[in-house]
Amino acid sequence: MLKLFRITGFMPYLAIMFLNASVDLAHKITIQNVLLKSFEGDTQTILTALVNTMILLPFIFLFSPSAFLNEKFSRTNVIRYSSVAAVVISALICLCYFSGQFYWAFGLTLVLAAQSAIYSPAKYSIIKSIVGSEKLGMANGVIQALTIVAILFSSFAFSFYFEQDYAASTDPNVVLQSVSLIGVALVVLSTLEALFAWRIPFYPQETEQQAVFSAKKYAKLSYLRENVSALRADNNIWLSIIGLSLFWGVSQVVVAAFPAHYKANFGSDNALVIQGILAISGVGLILGSYIAGKWSDYHIEHGIVPIGALGLFFSLLGLTLSGTNTGLSLCSFGFGFFGGLFIVPLNATIQFLAKEESSGRIMAGNNFIQNIFMVGFLLLSMLLVSLQVSTTGLFFFTALVCLIGSFFAILQLPHLFARLLMLPIVKASYRFHVDGLRNLPQTGGVLMLGNHISWIDWMILQAASPRAIRFVMYRPIYNKWYLKWLFKFFRVIPIGAGASKESIQAIRACLEKGEVVALFPEGHISYNGQINEFQKGFELILKGLENVAVMPFYLRGLWGSSFSRADNFYKRMTKRQGKREILVAFGPVVDASVDAATMKQKVVELSFSAWERFINRQKPLQHHWLDQAKSQLLKSCVADAQGMELNNLKFITGVLVFVKKLKNVLKNDKHIGVLLPSSAVGAMVNMALFVMGKVPVNLNYTLSQESMQKALAKANISHVITSEKFLNKLKDKGFDFAEVLGDKAIFAENLAKTTARSTKISALLTALLMPASLMKLCYFAETTLNDTATILFSSGSEGDPKGIELSHKNLLTNIKQVSELLNFKHNDVILNSLPIFHSFGLTVTTLMPLCEGVKMVSCPDPTDGATIGKMAARHHVSILFGTSTFFRLYSKNKKLDPLMFQQVRMVIAGAEKLKSDVREAFRLKFGLEIYEGYGATETAPVACVNMPNMLDPDTLNSFTFSKIGSVGLPLPGTVIKIVNPETLEELATGEDGLILIGGGQVMKGYLNDPEKTADVIVEIDGVRYYKTGDKGHIDAQGFITIVDRYSRFAKIGGEMISLGAVEEALLQVFGDETQFTATSISDEKKGESVVLLVKSTLDLAEIKARIKASSLVPIMQPSEVLLVEEIPLLGSGKVDFKGAKQLAQKLLTQAV
Repeated sequence: MLKLFRITGFMPYLAIMFLNASVDLAHKITIQNVLLKSFEGDTQTILTALVNTMILLPFIFLFSPSAFLNEKFSRTNVIRYSSVAAVVISALICLCYFSGQFYWAFGLTLVLAAQSAIYSPAKYSIIKSIVGSEKLGMANGVIQALTIVAILFSSFAFSFYFEQDYAASTDPNVVLQSVSLIGVALVVLSTLEALFAWRIPFYPQETEQQAVFSAKKYAKLSYLRENVSALRADNNIWLSIIGLSLFWGVSQVVVAAFPAHYKANFGSDNALVIQGILAISGVGLILGSYIAGKWSDYHIEHGIVPIGALGLFFSLLGLTLSGTNTGLSLCSFGFGFFGGLFIVPLNATIQFLAKEESSGRIMAGNNFIQNIFMVGFLLLSMLLVSLQVSTTGLFFFTALVCLIGSFFAILQLPHLFARLLMLPIVKASYRFHVDGLRNLPQTGGVLMLGNHISWIDWMILQAASPRAIRFVMYRPIYNKWYLKWLFKFFRVIPIGAGASKESIQAIRACLEKGEVVALFPEGHISYNGQINEFQKGFELILKGLENVAVMPFYLRGLWGSSFSRADNFYKRMTKRQGKREILVAFGPVVDASVDAATMKQKVVELSFSAWERFINRQKPLQHHWLDQAKSQLLKSCVADAQGMELNNLKFITGVLVFVKKLKNVLKNDKHIGVLLPSSAVGAMVNMALFVMGKVPVNLNYTLSQESMQKALAKANISHVITSEKFLNKLKDKGFDFAEVLGDKAIFAENLAKTTARSTKISALLTALLMPASLMKLCYFAETTLNDTATILFSSGSEGDPKGIELSHKNLLTNIKQVSELLNFKHNDVILNSLPIFHSFGLTVTTLMPLCEGVKMVSCPDPTDGATIGKMAARHHVSILFGTSTFFRLYSKNKKLDPLMFQQVRMVIAGAEKLKSDVREAFRLKFGLEIYEGYGATETAPVACVNMPNMLDPDTLNSFTFSKIGSVGLPLPGTVIKIVNPETLEELATGEDGLILIGGGQVMKGYLNDPEKTADVIVEIDGVRYYKTGDKGHIDAQGFITIVDRYSRFAKIGGEMISLGAVEEALLQVFGDETQFTATSISDEKKGESVVLLVKSTLDLAEIKARIKASSLVPIMQPSEVLLVEEIPLLGSGKVDFKGAKQLAQKLLTQAV
């Protein structure tokens, strides 16, 4: 709103509108007050109607000259010179006041009205030039409100002065002369108006300088016919003018008849009271205009027009029936308020649709028709009075006109009227937001394309759009007899088998007529919250169409609602989290030649803003954990291999105990080291640190002592919470950190031993009895979403480990994204075997179950297949996360019986590429499909994932959410781009390039390393992207395929050879019997050469012979094959590429 007032020229414009209305109303009210004091009965009513008619007649008879002048001359000049003319006319009126010449003053009303008839079209047609198209609705609201303020000013100020100073007499000359100072006020105000008119900037426009006005054409009404034809050329303009004309016609009757009505029914002729009641309608009009203007920000809100018309009906009915001043005042206020709702959108519509070169003619025509109606209503009221119809009857008549008008408006705008009725329902049920509304064109055909989440998407989309939307519906649903009448009323377009061509033609016809049509190109309601492949039908609709805008939209928040296909447990789970937040995001218009794959990508990119807004309204993740834990205290939440099993009550108790014990030890330390396995204690410690506002740094216990020392120093860690028992186990495996940790270590066993029984009981009672809100107040440190939540050190697969700062926003975004896709069921249990120093293990298998209220089963060693199997069987694990390396071990482990995984419904692999032989072996043994995902520690970590394919039970159509060889579709709210690695220019569908990941899960940055952060983070169109370093592509269905790391290419003789491709080809040669990895080393002759590290029972000669006999092209065959005892691995199970390269160089050096 404030931006509007900063627009150059708008403030002077408002000043002239205020002053012009004040001058016109001051003179009119003075004449009416003189009539009220000097005449009685029907004479008074007829003379009052006559003065109002004199004000209106020039707008009728000067319609054509006014249109001519406003097209021949610049609107700016018409305003300037008309304002000067107003000063001259005001001076003449002032002389009449002082000389007591009432009838001359009465006659000059006609001259003043003639000036307004020429002035008014220029004033209203210049608004668009001043504020632009987008602000027309709001500007009209402000202008209308200010005009009414001027009316109130004139009504009160001049009526008050009149009542105080007028001389009681039946001679109108005497009464007028007694208030002659009003004439001086008219001159002063009109002079100020002229000064402000010359301060409005000059707006150039096309004018018809050579045009000559023909009196003959005017007399023959040729101009009139031409101008009326111009008005009727656009049906929307014509209907808006008719609507405005009805309102002002009714208003004239009310203003003219109300003084006599009040005098007849209340026995008083106090001008101040009468004008005061009428002025209250002005207060209502100010408020109504303001609200209409607010609702019309960026777009003209037409849906309030029928509501305004209905409100006018009830207000007029109230004026008729009310018997008290209070009742009349309320009805007067209602008349003004609903009048504001009614007229602001109509005025804005006329100004917006009127073409620049004909806007003066349109505005003059608007005045002409309005005044025809006003004169007609006044003449009709005079006729009715002469036929002895009372003023009460007149008000009944006007109320009936408004009722008929409201029904007509509803029939013309059924969608928008329904939208206004739906909005309160939607806002009462949900937190409802709309983004990007300014992207929706105000006129012309628009095809909306977006995701389909629920059965009420149509209602939400229409509630968000100020333009009426024609929806396309599946024909079997459309044909249901009990719904068909409703769909016909809202002009729904049916589509389906056997009617495709007909439906396409119907949609094209709607777009050509300038209507908005919404399509859901997926062709079905989502089964998992992801966006499925877009069908190509809309491409046929758009083929050959011109001047049609194509606009993407994205709906967020309806997945998990009662109207979605989410599991009932997931619906209840999300319902517990409070009022559902729904967001509709409209994207910028795209080229009409867009194909299905590109359009889907546009919608995916749009999901970012919707998710960003949703996440920004959330609280840090510890709040989510406590809210869900308190809502189901007795539900089991965690079990681990050490035999500990806790419900939410016990888990909260444990967290509170840790908070109390650690408070004095940690003091002001910010970064706290955690060296614990995946376990109940590891989860509690992390959550306790979040509650305390600390930053847990889960340390990678597979690092060397040197790397561990560097990590501690880099993160400035003074204390490390660990377990003595766990450190001993690490020592047995060759990882001795006792010396590195030194006096930094805080042992969990010691904390448990030194905790008094009273402390435990106190914590238990607090967890049981204290409300969550009070617990947060007492125990939770103040944190924000953008505060660092944790620091993870990268796996270091290609270099030194980097400290990655992840905020609460990063973690919470990824938790909510993955949770939506998993669509939790009531009996779901997640296996938490991945180490918590790994982002996958921390975010997905530890924090997500805690925050979403799903039980997790923790196992400290992901390579221990026997324990994994036992825990899965005992606790009915249904969701299994792991890496390709770990799943290979499970497939080979004879102690892991396939029946141990019989409750598992979903297996997801991440952290490294899923080998095809691992996938097949796992399927053969367990009968389960592994779904591959992809991400990075820098993205907290998940970015995309394959999900099970779906079959629609009604249509038997299958929907693809998984594609072997790909890493799946992006998570909701995640944007993935494929770009040129040098220029970052986006590449075409299917073309290989650098993978960028954007979304709320993208890290804050690398710890204490802004330069390295700047190297990998880039902002494009307001979205922060992480440069993954991976090479890949997006196919036509939206699936992402990874080719390899850019760093995992060998440049041989100028040709780039993918080491990953070499490994994939050799998998077909060796299968399970051999483990290997490819690396590259410098080569003086070729630039680089491929070296293969192999762990196998085969001898070297056999290995080389198999490679030589394979289909691997010569340039891709390894130059060297080296037998090793172990392939270097990281703690996550991924190959240590840096270590592999160093080992290859070491062995080759030794060989020399």
